[in-house]
Amino acid sequence: VVPAAENVTPESLTEALHRKLPNYMVPSIFVLLESLPLTPNGKVDRKALPAPDLALMKADDRIRPRTPLEGLVAEVFARVLNVEEVGIHDNFFELGGHSLLATQVVSRLSNSLGISVSLRTLFESPTVAGLAEELQNADEEPAVLESVVSRSYANVKEISLSFSQQRLWILNQLLPDGSIYNIPCMIRLKGKLNLQALESSLNVILERHNILRTTFEEVEGVPVQKVVDPSWTPLEITDIPEPFEKTVDRLAEEEASHVFDLTQGPLVRFRLLRRHEGESVLLFNMHHIVSDGWSL
Repeated sequence: VVPAAENVTPESLTEALHRKLPNYMVPSIFVLLESLPLTPNGKVDRKALPAPDLALMKADDRIRPRTPLEGLVAEVFARVLNVEEVGIHDNFFELGGHSLLATQVVSRLSNSLGISVSLRTLFESPTVAGLAEELQNADEEPAVLESVVSRSYANVKEISLSFSQQRLWILNQLLPDGSIYNIPCMIRLKGKLNLQALESSLNVILERHNILRTTFEEVEGVPVQKVVDPSWTPLEITDIPEPFEKTVDRLAEEEASHVFDLTQGPLVRFRLLRRHEGESVLLFNMHHIVSDGWSL
């Protein structure tokens, strides 16, 4: 907020808005600025706006859930956002939520309530009170979710692609030498590292999740998934001399640019960069057709 008068305070703004808006629409925190940061074309530069200081919102100022439904929504918000407590007027997105976490919220609420909760509902009512009110006012007979049953594909040779996989497969046909749909990650490991345990753990993950052993081939003009039988994959280990950080950055960039062959696989790669006994960096890379942000 850029005040138009000297007597404008967060308290006065809160009081004024409470007279015109329902509680769940009143912001929890106001940030007063001398001017709004602007882009060269005169629009508000949202990325340059200072982040609200959540410490200003004391726990005592938060209104605790008043109903079991508000309590459930607040608990789900807190778990997903990894915060201790959420008040009924706290805004999910102002507390650090984003679309990926929002997916987890609606999934958990759907499972807990046994009904279908849409992402749109959360985006339109991002506070605990607002979302609980929307859920309370939902249709008397909302769409009931059926239990998800795990199916075994042990004896299935060819599996159809999901819609998302079809999209990525088509894009790969257009840009077979591209790496734009890679999901690269880097994890720093400090302390004594048990290489045998790390290698075994990665192989157990590959064995457990069929999708990480899947290739994509075209059969009679139609793309299909084919699951490869588990096999032991040794962990590639590279001892890195000094300057360590510079070499790690270069190798991480090279790994992120790796071009996956969807027809051959594997579509997940691991590599350990070791400085000395007490410090290592684990690089792993996956193609988006076998993983997504939530799966990480």
